[in-house]
Amino acid sequence: MLRLLGLPQILDAKKRAAEILDRCMVQGREREIWWPLLTAALLGGFEAPVLDYIAEDLEKRASREDIYIEEKTVLAAIESTLTRIKDLDGREYEIAMFTASDLQRIIVHRILEEENCLEVEGQDTAEKETVKPECRRRAEEIRRKWNPQKIGKVLERLGFNAYRKAEGKGASKRRYYNIPEEVFWEKAGLYEYTREGSAESVKSVKCLRNIHRKNESTGQTSNNDLENDKNYGKKKHVISSISPGNLTDSTDLTDHRGLEGFFDDS
Repeated sequence: MLRLLGLPQILDAKKRAAEILDRCMVQGREREIWWPLLTAALLGGFEAPVLDYIAEDLEKRASREDIYIEEKTVLAAIESTLTRIKDLDGREYEIAMFTASDLQRIIVHRILEEENCLEVEGQDTAEKETVKPECRRRAEEIRRKWNPQKIGKVLERLGFNAYRKAEGKGASKRRYYNIPEEVFWEKAGLYEYTREGSAESVKSVKCLRNIHRKNESTGQTSNNDLENDKNYGKKKHVISSISPGNLTDSTDLTDHRGLEGFFDDS
């Protein structure tokens, strides 16, 4: 394959493939598998089906996590509140302290951020994030869906009511949660929530789909110069031999003979 294609074209496609995978947070084993294939697709001008194939693969992984999607959403918000503190003896430990309203703000912000609904206003120290005008209705929908009462019910399902405390009286009474780190991770494990979080594959799928839609709307191809290359037919034949349509469950996606070391990050 390397002999049929010009090295500058290959290096450029390799770089663009890496940028797409980085932007969409495709990492680890998935990156190792898809980097060479996406590079080949960019060279051949048929990256759209490959982006779809990658998204579909990641979507299958994400769908296996949807059984506890509400619990995992709340757990991810709680994790972001973990704070390292010292006890009276000077020993350090982590604890999560929050109210249901605190979690609502975190969850709403994360969803709006994922949906590209936030923008930064002001300059330097006066900078602040605001909701884009076209997303204000969506923001209100998210707030209604993830209201403090609903979050309280999810926290109860997670078994955190035993760590709920109250301070103040009457109208000023405030309920908050005080959860030690080891308790948090013990409960999180019951719902298959890990330190890596459960939403990364969902974000990757959205990102890949968005790139595909953008390319379709602009009518762009990845490498128009290849069509004018006298060796294009040969190149396309070689590249197509590892296209998604030829992949089966028994295909060794890491067997890129002749490319050893070419797709190392170093």
